[in-house]
Amino acid sequence: MLEIGCGRGELTTALAVDGYDALGIDPLAPAGVLAVDEIGWDLLDDATLAWLYEQRRARGDAPGSLEELRAEWEAGHLGIHGEAALLAGLRGRFEQRAFERTPFLYRLLGGGTTEVLEQSLVDARAIRPLGLRWAGVKL
Repeated sequence: MLEIGCGRGELTTALAVDGYDALGIDPLAPAGVLAVDEIGWDLLDDATLAWLYEQRRARGDAPGSLEELRAEWEAGHLGIHGEAALLAGLRGRFEQRAFERTPFLYRLLGGGTTEVLEQSLVDARAIRPLGLRWAGVKL
């Protein structure tokens, strides 16, 4: 959860207390840099979904089928912007200085060796990187 314009951070703190991964920021300095580390949840393709399913199956927390995992994924992101909308919004207000696609699913799977595995599969183009890192300065 990102709260932009958080002031003294009361809402951000309340969200963190309720268990959310929350970050609050207040307006950046006029010459400051906005850095975004986000997921392009809508980029999930069949190969990446299948890998995620197998990882969750190995952990013992996978739903009964790939179709159920896809439904869970989509329901969990219902109403959340996709990557194209996020980038369009950023690029409409900031001059892009950096952009890269990165692995992201390891964060949902507990990190550790999963990050190395995901990166190697991304590098081999076997699965898609769903993460994005973007930086820009105000236009």
